[in-house]
Amino acid sequence: AYDYMKSKGEKALSDYVERVNTMYTNNQISKTKLQNLLTPVDKISTDFIDRQLRESQYIARKAKEILTSVCYNVTATSGSVTSFLRHVWGWDTVLHDLNFDRYKKVGLTEVIEVNHRGSVIRREQIKDWSKRFDHRHHAIDALTIACTKQAYVQRLNNLRAEEGPDFNKMSLERYIQSQPHFSVAQVREAVDRILVSFRAGKRAVTPGKRYIRKNRKRISVQSVLIPRGALSEESVYGVIHVWEKDEQGHVIQKQRAVMKYPITSINREMLDKGKVVDKRIHRILSDRLAQYNDNPKEAFAKPVYIDKECRIPIRTVRCFAKPAIKTLVPLKKDDKGNTVAWVNPGNNHHVAIYRDEDGKYKEQTVTFWEAVDRCRVGIPAIVTQPDTIWDNILQRNDISENVLESLPDVKWQFVLSLQQNEMFILEMKEEDYRYAMDQQDYALLNKHLYRVQKLSKGDYSFRYHTETSVEDKYDGKTNLKLSTQIGKLKRVQSLEALFNLHPHKVHISVLGEIKEIS
Repeated sequence: AYDYMKSKGEKALSDYVERVNTMYTNNQISKTKLQNLLTPVDKISTDFIDRQLRESQYIARKAKEILTSVCYNVTATSGSVTSFLRHVWGWDTVLHDLNFDRYKKVGLTEVIEVNHRGSVIRREQIKDWSKRFDHRHHAIDALTIACTKQAYVQRLNNLRAEEGPDFNKMSLERYIQSQPHFSVAQVREAVDRILVSFRAGKRAVTPGKRYIRKNRKRISVQSVLIPRGALSEESVYGVIHVWEKDEQGHVIQKQRAVMKYPITSINREMLDKGKVVDKRIHRILSDRLAQYNDNPKEAFAKPVYIDKECRIPIRTVRCFAKPAIKTLVPLKKDDKGNTVAWVNPGNNHHVAIYRDEDGKYKEQTVTFWEAVDRCRVGIPAIVTQPDTIWDNILQRNDISENVLESLPDVKWQFVLSLQQNEMFILEMKEEDYRYAMDQQDYALLNKHLYRVQKLSKGDYSFRYHTETSVEDKYDGKTNLKLSTQIGKLKRVQSLEALFNLHPHKVHISVLGEIKEIS
C-alpha cells in the first residue's frame, strides 16, 4: 500500500500517511496494521526459515517455563540426544518391523549389506523407509524422552566436552544399555496397540457476534452464524446459451459455463480445443500466437487489439469452463432478479446414506454450501431423521427451494454418514469385530482402522490410520493398486462395495481409546 501511494506522488503519499496516523490516533486501526500500512515493500521480511526457527526456540522456552510452574525439575535436551538413546536401546527399528510384512508381500523390500564393527551383515529392509511415514514415531520419541535421565545427558555432554566430536561411543553405549529401559519386544507390543486419533469431521458453522467500536468501547450489535470454511471456489462463472449438435445430428440449445481468463494465460492448446467463446477473438489470438511460434509470453507481451484502429485492447478472454451447469449455484442477481454470476460449491461437507421404502440404498452428497444453508434455517447439517425434519418444515414458509431440494426424502431411513477424518473399522467380520471391541483387542483393531481421506459422489477413499502421507507414489509414479495391496488405501466406488467392507464407525479419543458410534 505504501509503495502504491508513493507512485501517485509526494502529495498523495503525505495525505495517505496522515490518514493512516489519524485512524490510529482515533483507535480505528491497531498498531500492527499501522506498521503494515506504512512499511515499504523492500522492508518486508522474506526470511521465513529463520523466523520459524526463532518461533520454535521461543515455543520450547515457553513450554519449559510453563512446565516448571507445575514440575520440580524440567530439563530440555536436543533432538540428537533423543536420537542417540533411541538407537542404542534398539527402538529405531520398531516401526520398520511392524510395517515390514505389508511391504514385503508386494515386493517393496531390498537386501542391503551393513558393516557392523568390522563384519558385514546382510539385512532385508523396506525400500526408502523412514520412520516419518508412520504417525506412531511421535509415541516412540515421547517414550524415549520419558526414559531419559539427567545423568545420561550429563555423561554424554561431558564426554563430548572432554574428547570432542570424535569421542569413543562404545563405552557410552554400554553404559546406556546397562541402564533400566524397556525391551524392544515390549515397545513393539505397546506400539502395535496404538490407535491414531484424528479430529473427525468439520463443523459447518459456529455462533458468533458482530461488534462495532463506539466511544472506544466494543459493542455487540448482531448475532451471526460463522461458516467454518470456504463456501465455494474462488472463480466466478457466467452461463451462456450455445447451439450444439446432439448424437443424432440435431441442433439443440444448451447452457455452458464460461469464465474470463487474462489474455496472457491463453495458449495454443486452449485455442485448438475451442475454449474461446468469441470466434473473432479466437482468430485474432491464433494469428498473434502464430507470429511468435505459439509462445504466449512473447506473443502477448505487447497489447492485442480487437479493432483495426487499435483503440480497444483485449485484456481478458471469455472461455468455456469445466464445471457442469448443474453443479453451479447462483451468487449474484441483477436489478430484474436474473442471475448474472455463479460459483462452484467446491468441497463436500459429508455423504449421507439412506434406505428407501423398497430397502434400496440412496446416497446424498452434501456440499459445504448446502450444509451452511441448512444450519442458517435451523436444520441439522446431517439429517438423521428426515420425517421429523419434514414435519417441522411443513409448518414454516421461510425455507428456500435450494434448501428443500438438498434434503432427503421424507420416507428415507438414515443408515450412515461419512465425513473427512472420521474413523472406520473395515473388513472385519461381525463376530470378530464384536469380540475385539468387547476384549479391547487394540492390536487386532489396529490392522483394520482407517480414516476417511476424501469423499465425492460414489467415490470414497479411506487411508490407513498410521499413514502420514496421502501420496501413493512408488519410483516416482502414482500406483493406487499397489497402495491398496499394501493396505495403505481402501477406495470404493459404489455403495455395494462400501457395505461389502462391513464398515463400523468408531471414535478414537485423544488418549487413543476406541468407542463405537451407533
